[in-house]
Amino acid sequence: MDKPYFVNLLKQPALSAMRGALEDWLQRYPVTKRPALVARLSNPGGDTCRAALYELVFHEFLLRQEYKVEVEPAEFANPPDFVVKRRKKLMVLEVAAVNPSKGLMAADRASRPFYAALRKVD
Repeated sequence: MDKPYFVNLLKQPALSAMRGALEDWLQRYPVTKRPALVARLSNPGGDTCRAALYELVFHEFLLRQEYKVEVEPAEFANPPDFVVKRRKKLMVLEVAAVNPSKGLMAADRASRPFYAALRKVD
């Protein structure tokens, strides 16, 4: 995870404790699929980064539940995020990130200067 955006994000005090865990999880993500995931995690656009993070977390969850996990299997014309197997059962999973609306995000950005000014008031 040497991409500047993601590294800088994880250097924030509230998130620095997560860096080690996320790096461990990335090591368990398939090597051939890892560069694309890291590229998405490194995108400061928001939705792409958030969706990639959800996929990484979900992948780790599935592994810890002892599923055999295949990421974006090639035999599908439009591959799902995961095909998972355990005890002769197979599931096809697509991780969907639910993001705030653009209007809500714009309102949040617009209110940041106000809250920043409030924090400076004694």
